Amino acid sequence: MTPRPGFDASSRDAFELVAFSIGGKARKIRRSGRRSGQIYSAAIGDDVVRDARPVRIRHAYRAIVDPANHRLFLAIAQPARNVSLEVDYSNTDIARMSVSDLVPSRRRPYVSQLPAGTGRELTIEVPGWVQAGVGFTFVWTLDSEEQLRALN
Repeated sequence: MTPRPGFDASSRDAFELVAFSIGGKARKIRRSGRRSGQIYSAAIGDDVVRDARPVRIRHAYRAIVDPANHRLFLAIAQPARNVSLEVDYSNTDIARMSVSDLVPSRRRPYVSQLPAGTGRELTIEVPGWVQAGVGFTFVWTLDSEEQLRALN
């Protein structure tokens, strides 16, 4: 993460891996802190590696991003199947959020958003295979910007 004033990449407040599972089984997460950052790791399991079988990997993390950037890009590091990304922006001053995908696919990704008043979550699901290097860009408008726009 790029260092900037008021942001400490070594702090759990900036980034924290909160859940990691393989095939539905939670794995222990280890964290090591450094002065300039932090590292999270979790064991996949010797049996999974030995059997070389496909597994479902699920992880959840919490991160602070600069709201003024209006953008969060998430890239897929290796080929994956049936990708689902969920962004929960409940405790933010974001008014609206949308997502753009850069995923060549036979079937269109499915985007869903919780109805107003029930939560603030945006989900994109991509059926089938997704190649490494593709990604998703989440963009938003802040409450204050919406208010200014309404006044003009």
